[in-house]
Amino acid sequence: MVKPKKAGFRLLNSLVVHSTISLFIPEDEDSIEGPDAENTEGIDRLDIDPKGYLNEKERQFQLQLTCNVKTQDYEANVVIIGNFGFEQHVSLKTLENYFYINSSAILFPYLRAYLSSLTSLSGYKTLTLPLLNLSGLGDTLRKNTEKIT
Repeated sequence: MVKPKKAGFRLLNSLVVHSTISLFIPEDEDSIEGPDAENTEGIDRLDIDPKGYLNEKERQFQLQLTCNVKTQDYEANVVIIGNFGFEQHVSLKTLENYFYINSSAILFPYLRAYLSSLTSLSGYKTLTLPLLNLSGLGDTLRKNTEKIT
């Protein structure tokens, strides 16, 4: 049996700092479907842009995810920030391997739930983003991380 490694970092908090939605209702539509209608298909565009700020002295990492999504019903933009803390005994080199790959996957469900709630409260169709494997964002996040001293 393989014993899983402890990551040495954790999500301290998250905060949605910006969100907008635009609703597209076709002119020829007789009625607007209620909030029970759900749209998980038909996403025309889904862009997720990660940006990070690493404060080695404070042993903290801040991840900013910017999500732009467009469907036939909505265009939405959400920016969420997650603050992560990491333990003293973990080397920065080891830690980077964890948070560049995993931090986006940890924060994304909060963004996904927020966008679903926001669109649901609009009174139109609920937009539910699909589950995504975000490990591919690791290299982009590594390049988009600013070290704060």
